[in-house]
Amino acid sequence: MKKLMITAVMVLVVIGLGITSLLYHDMYQQEREKAIKSEREVVRLKKVVEANERNTPKELIETSNKFIETMFAPDPNNPKSTKKTLLILTTGEAHRRLTKTDKDVHAEDKNDLEGFESKAVINESTYNRIGSQDGKVIVSFEHWLTKDGSTDKTVNEATVTIHYVDGKWKVSEYKIEPLL
Repeated sequence: MKKLMITAVMVLVVIGLGITSLLYHDMYQQEREKAIKSEREVVRLKKVVEANERNTPKELIETSNKFIETMFAPDPNNPKSTKKTLLILTTGEAHRRLTKTDKDVHAEDKNDLEGFESKAVINESTYNRIGSQDGKVIVSFEHWLTKDGSTDKTVNEATVTIHYVDGKWKVSEYKIEPLL
């Protein structure tokens, strides 16, 4: 009888330790998952705070103006570098729009572009904050196109949406309209 009681107590102790170990392991896993989620949230919030601190008119206007100037004043000696610069400055829909064409628009023969000079003159840029990681800049500019001494000037307005991606401001969407 005494052996049976000792055996029963030992079995109960082993079962109790097993159940306790399982419960402890489950609680440990839950806490570990919570810690991982918290770390991810902290990283995400740090990026939001960084974007919020850098969401200034100076930085967003500078990015949008560079985009417009690059688009309308390509390097005549190296058109592929212009496209590369534009792709570096863009993300999302703007990037897709620049890459969706079947034909490389900058792969034309340089002789076709000979005699043409194109430049953009920024008149005014207006910054609007959309959120901590987004901004909109309205750029009023003149596009000057010169061929063999004859110059054609059009006044345009571009609405450029900019998004903070990987520590940089990039154009996510743009719309360009001529002003009459």
